[in-house]
Amino acid sequence: GAAIRDILSVLKRRFPAINVSVLPVAVQGNEAALQIAQAVQRASRLPFDLIIIGRGGGSLEDLWPFNEEIVARAIYDCDIPTVSAVGHEVDFTICDLVADCRAPTPSAAAELISPNAFELDAQIEGYRQLLMDGIKRRLHASHRELTLTAKRLRHPGQRLQEQSQRLDDTELRLLRVINQKIQLTGHQYEGVQRRLQQQQPGNLIAQLNQQRAFLETRLQRAMQNRLQQHQSRLGNSVAKLDALSPLATLKRGYSITLSSDGKQIIRSSDDVSKGDRILSRLEHGDIISEVIQ
Repeated sequence: GAAIRDILSVLKRRFPAINVSVLPVAVQGNEAALQIAQAVQRASRLPFDLIIIGRGGGSLEDLWPFNEEIVARAIYDCDIPTVSAVGHEVDFTICDLVADCRAPTPSAAAELISPNAFELDAQIEGYRQLLMDGIKRRLHASHRELTLTAKRLRHPGQRLQEQSQRLDDTELRLLRVINQKIQLTGHQYEGVQRRLQQQQPGNLIAQLNQQRAFLETRLQRAMQNRLQQHQSRLGNSVAKLDALSPLATLKRGYSITLSSDGKQIIRSSDDVSKGDRILSRLEHGDIISEVIQ
């Protein structure tokens, strides 16, 4: 039909590299709605990037298949983006509402989905020009850097002469440092000998014995103080524990009444019944009783 030819013509003019697959269906008549829905479902299972659903202009009756519920649901369930291009600009169908995008005509749909090859060529040319300018600037900068580096280069013989002079200076400084180190070591050795002569082993042993005795005295005193502190704390803790112990209460003549199995403390007469056995815990021994009243 003319609508298909218009779409293909626009795509060929704007971007010939686009691959187009045509799924032919009836676009009017009683079978049109089912064929359109089946074609959309089939297209959703194929590796397409986009689907155009369209036809040329016509009367309301001619365009009515694109208002059918089966077509609307097929487009709604389609995972691939859809463009509705049904009729002329004044025509409007339910397909336009369900699709992801509406184009006023089939030709407009082709314009909408295709890039302009001339604009892309111009953009690519602009990128190429930017790349060439960048390469030229990089080459110019590298050439300038190479020129400066060449000016800084010196003859190897001059570098060797400078290194030889530096080596001689380093050797002189090293000899000077070694002599100073030898003199300093000699002075230190003489000082150590004088200190050794002044410090006899007998005197050092006496001083060490005196320090040991002093430290032993301090250690014993510290241990006694620490033991006294711990004994005092232990006595206080025992006194507090004894004061809080239920055994202390039993010593004053009180008793603890328990159930016969000794697992539950009886705090109220409501906890027992007539005939129950109870256990009374005293300071010395236990008494088993029977509740009479």
